[in-house]
Amino acid sequence: LYENCSATAQGGGAYGNGSASYKSVTNRYESCVFSGCSANQGGGLYANMMLMLGNRAKGGYVEGCVFTNNTAEAGGGAIFASSGTSTAPGGMDFLNDCSFVDNKVTAGDGGAIYGSKLESITNCRFKDNTASNAGGAVYLGTGSEDVPLEGCSFIGNTATSGHGGAVCAAKRIAVVTNCTFACNKAGNHGGALS
Repeated sequence: LYENCSATAQGGGAYGNGSASYKSVTNRYESCVFSGCSANQGGGLYANMMLMLGNRAKGGYVEGCVFTNNTAEAGGGAIFASSGTSTAPGGMDFLNDCSFVDNKVTAGDGGAIYGSKLESITNCRFKDNTASNAGGAVYLGTGSEDVPLEGCSFIGNTATSGHGGAVCAAKRIAVVTNCTFACNKAGNHGGALS
């Protein structure tokens, strides 16, 4: 349980970090609760250089976790998945079976998740998350790979002044399969998806 934790920079609840020197380091978060945490980026979790071994079996991931009432100023109310560097790739392999409720970003993108490096999101629930700009629930930033969104629900998320009330695929392609979108709002384009 990560409750009412804060950081002035990144990862109010946890800062998942490896390094180029420690290529065997992986970060896995299973059945955790992040509640009421805050930071500039990644109110609940900042995932930096988690993908050290480059495969799903050994890479970093978040599974079966709950993120509620977390806040970030610049991005990722619940999770900020960083892109890392060319010698030390960042982010995480996947998110599976997680719930994101009432997370917010006060001056940026990705009310629940800001994903510069994120491989897939499956069977997750996003409800009442808010971003002051784009991606009320999820903002997909820099990256070259498509991001599968499978079996997820997006209910009542808001991008106050930007695109994508639920999801904003700004610099990546979101491949959406068997997802539900209801009552999401955007201040600009794409009430559900942009």
